[in-house]
Amino acid sequence: MKQIPRSHPLHNFCAIVALTIVVAAQTCLAFDPNEWRNTQVLEVPAKGLVRVNVPAATLDAAQSGLEDLRIVDSKGDQVPYLIERRDAPNS
Repeated sequence: MKQIPRSHPLHNFCAIVALTIVVAAQTCLAFDPNEWRNTQVLEVPAKGLVRVNVPAATLDAAQSGLEDLRIVDSKGDQVPYLIERRDAPNS
């Protein structure tokens, strides 16, 4: 396979396209909590793994599978979380 010299216009074009794709992907993946319709402040009592009960109003505003639920710390970074569903008590 013949190698294209670095000074070749095609090489420069490919580099520009690759850079454009990287910048566009980062822009698309960025999120802005200020654009969200619904937000709620959660008081977290300690660092590390904690259990937080999400209010019914929050769950009602979220999509049914909770795929739109995000937890963001005070710095604006997303925080990983685990959802544990409990069956409603029998009445």
